[in-house]
Amino acid sequence: MSSPREFRLATVLRIRRTAQRSAAVRMAEAHTRRERARLAEEASQARLVRYRGPLAGPSVQVVAALVGRRAMAEDLAAARVVSQTASEELAAARADWQQAEIRVRALQRLAERHAEWVALADARAEQAVLDEAAARVHRPEGVGPG
Repeated sequence: MSSPREFRLATVLRIRRTAQRSAAVRMAEAHTRRERARLAEEASQARLVRYRGPLAGPSVQVVAALVGRRAMAEDLAAARVVSQTASEELAAARADWQQAEIRVRALQRLAERHAEWVALADARAEQAVLDEAAARVHRPEGVGPG
Protein backbone atom coordinates (compact mmCIF):
# COMPACT_ATOMS: atom_id res chain seq x y z
CA MET A 1 0.00 0.00 0.00
CA SER A 2 1.26 3.46 -0.81
CA SER A 3 2.09 6.00 1.84
CA PRO A 4 0.23 9.32 2.09
CA ARG A 5 3.35 10.98 0.68
CA GLU A 6 2.98 9.12 -2.63
CA PHE A 7 0.45 10.25 -5.20
CA ARG A 8 -1.83 7.25 -5.42
CA LEU A 9 -2.87 7.98 -8.99
CA ALA A 10 0.69 8.31 -10.32
CA THR A 11 0.37 5.08 -12.32
CA VAL A 12 -2.92 6.24 -13.82
CA LEU A 13 -1.30 9.57 -14.70
CA ARG A 14 1.59 7.77 -16.45
CA ILE A 15 -0.89 5.62 -18.39
CA ARG A 16 -2.90 8.66 -19.41
CA ARG A 17 0.23 10.49 -20.51
CA THR A 18 1.16 7.49 -22.63
CA ALA A 19 -2.35 7.48 -24.12
CA GLN A 20 -2.03 11.21 -24.82
CA ARG A 21 1.29 10.71 -26.60
CA SER A 22 -0.25 7.90 -28.66
CA ALA A 23 -3.17 10.15 -29.55
CA ALA A 24 -0.72 12.87 -30.58
CA VAL A 25 1.10 10.41 -32.85
CA ARG A 26 -2.20 9.29 -34.41
CA MET A 27 -3.16 12.93 -34.94
CA ALA A 28 0.18 13.65 -36.64
CA GLU A 29 -0.24 10.61 -38.88
CA ALA A 30 -3.79 11.69 -39.76
CA HIS A 31 -2.49 15.18 -40.54
CA THR A 32 0.12 13.69 -42.88
CA ARG A 33 -2.51 11.55 -44.64
CA ARG A 34 -4.79 14.56 -45.02
CA GLU A 35 -1.98 16.68 -46.44
CA ARG A 36 -1.06 13.97 -48.97
CA ALA A 37 -4.71 13.59 -49.96
CA ARG A 38 -5.04 17.35 -50.36
CA LEU A 39 -1.96 17.49 -52.57
CA ALA A 40 -3.25 14.58 -54.66
CA GLU A 41 -6.59 16.35 -55.05
CA GLU A 42 -4.87 19.56 -56.14
CA ALA A 43 -2.73 17.64 -58.65
CA SER A 44 -5.79 15.89 -60.06
CA GLN A 45 -7.58 19.23 -60.35
CA ALA A 46 -4.60 20.76 -62.12
CA ARG A 47 -4.39 17.86 -64.61
CA LEU A 48 -8.07 18.25 -65.43
CA VAL A 49 -7.76 22.01 -65.90
CA ARG A 50 -4.66 21.67 -68.11
CA TYR A 51 -6.11 18.91 -70.28
CA ARG A 52 -6.75 20.08 -73.81
CA GLY A 53 -8.18 17.38 -75.99
CA PRO A 54 -9.08 17.88 -79.62
CA LEU A 55 -12.30 19.79 -80.07
CA ALA A 56 -12.46 19.02 -83.76
CA GLY A 57 -11.21 16.30 -86.02
CA PRO A 58 -12.13 12.72 -86.52
CA SER A 59 -14.97 11.69 -84.24
CA VAL A 60 -12.85 8.90 -82.77
CA GLN A 61 -10.33 11.43 -81.45
CA VAL A 62 -13.03 13.72 -80.06
CA VAL A 63 -14.77 10.79 -78.33
CA ALA A 64 -11.43 9.57 -76.97
CA ALA A 65 -10.70 13.06 -75.64
CA LEU A 66 -14.11 13.23 -73.97
CA VAL A 67 -13.61 9.80 -72.42
CA GLY A 68 -10.17 10.87 -71.17
CA ARG A 69 -11.59 14.05 -69.70
CA ARG A 70 -14.38 12.05 -68.06
CA ALA A 71 -11.81 9.69 -66.53
CA MET A 72 -9.86 12.65 -65.15
CA ALA A 73 -13.05 14.10 -63.66
CA GLU A 74 -13.75 10.75 -61.99
CA ASP A 75 -10.19 10.68 -60.64
CA LEU A 76 -10.75 14.16 -59.24
CA ALA A 77 -14.02 13.09 -57.62
CA ALA A 78 -12.27 10.09 -56.06
CA ALA A 79 -9.43 12.30 -54.84
CA ARG A 80 -11.96 14.64 -53.25
CA VAL A 81 -13.59 11.73 -51.43
CA VAL A 82 -10.20 10.57 -50.15
CA SER A 83 -9.36 14.12 -49.08
CA GLN A 84 -12.69 14.54 -47.28
CA THR A 85 -12.26 11.19 -45.53
CA ALA A 86 -8.74 12.16 -44.47
CA SER A 87 -10.05 15.47 -43.10
CA GLU A 88 -12.71 13.64 -41.10
CA GLU A 89 -10.12 11.21 -39.74
CA LEU A 90 -7.93 14.15 -38.73
CA ALA A 91 -10.85 15.80 -36.94
CA ALA A 92 -11.57 12.56 -35.06
CA ALA A 93 -7.89 12.14 -34.14
CA ARG A 94 -7.74 15.75 -32.95
CA ALA A 95 -10.84 15.20 -30.78
CA ASP A 96 -9.28 12.04 -29.30
CA TRP A 97 -6.08 13.93 -28.52
CA GLN A 98 -8.02 16.79 -26.92
CA GLN A 99 -9.90 14.35 -24.70
CA ALA A 100 -6.64 12.66 -23.72
CA GLU A 101 -5.16 16.09 -22.96
CA ILE A 102 -8.11 16.96 -20.72
CA ARG A 103 -7.76 13.68 -18.81
CA VAL A 104 -4.02 14.24 -18.32
CA ARG A 105 -4.51 17.84 -17.18
CA ALA A 106 -7.13 16.83 -14.62
CA LEU A 107 -4.83 14.23 -13.07
CA GLN A 108 -1.84 16.56 -13.35
CA ARG A 109 -3.71 19.17 -11.30
CA LEU A 110 -4.46 16.52 -8.67
CA ALA A 111 -0.78 15.52 -8.62
CA GLU A 112 0.25 19.16 -8.18
CA ARG A 113 -2.22 19.63 -5.33
CA HIS A 114 -0.94 16.45 -3.73
CA ALA A 115 2.66 17.72 -3.99
CA GLU A 116 1.58 21.01 -2.40
CA TRP A 117 -0.15 19.08 0.40
CA VAL A 118 2.99 16.99 1.01
CA ALA A 119 5.16 20.14 1.05
CA LEU A 120 2.76 21.81 3.49
CA ALA A 121 2.76 18.73 5.73
CA ASP A 122 6.58 18.68 5.65
CA ALA A 123 6.73 22.38 6.53
CA ARG A 124 4.29 21.87 9.42
CA ALA A 125 6.29 18.90 10.72
CA GLU A 126 9.51 20.87 10.48
CA GLN A 127 7.91 23.83 12.25
CA ALA A 128 6.68 21.53 15.02
CA VAL A 129 10.22 20.19 15.50
CA LEU A 130 11.61 23.74 15.56
CA ASP A 131 8.95 24.84 18.04
CA GLU A 132 9.76 21.88 20.29
CA ALA A 133 13.49 22.64 20.10
CA ALA A 134 12.86 26.31 20.87
CA ALA A 135 10.66 25.38 23.82
CA ARG A 136 13.40 23.14 25.23
CA VAL A 137 15.98 25.89 24.95
CA HIS A 138 13.79 28.43 26.78
CA ARG A 139 12.44 26.07 29.40
CA PRO A 140 13.90 26.44 32.90
CA GLU A 141 15.82 23.43 34.11
CA GLY A 142 13.81 20.82 35.92
CA VAL A 143 10.53 21.96 34.42
CA GLY A 144 8.90 19.32 32.25
CA PRO A 145 6.70 19.84 29.31
CA GLY A 146 3.17 21.20 29.83
